[in-house]
Amino acid sequence: MHENMHMSLYELHKYGLPNKYRVIPRKKCDRCSGEDGKVKQGYLTKDEAHSTAQMIHVKEGKVLRVYKCEYGGWHLTKAL
Repeated sequence: MHENMHMSLYELHKYGLPNKYRVIPRKKCDRCSGEDGKVKQGYLTKDEAHSTAQMIHVKEGKVLRVYKCEYGGWHLTKAL
């Protein structure tokens, strides 16, 4: 998986996605980490997190769920 999950215009066209999927995660969460111990990526809005989850699903086939961080912002996690 790419660190910033940014898609080029070519990739947007290739996957048939609108420009709204050009999402760049905004910040690392300084309080949350994943199962692997890595710092979780934070998203400022639910829509930004949801768009990123959809892009990852199309690009990598992974199904992710959006959830609210107890410290502010939003995160992605594996779907149950």
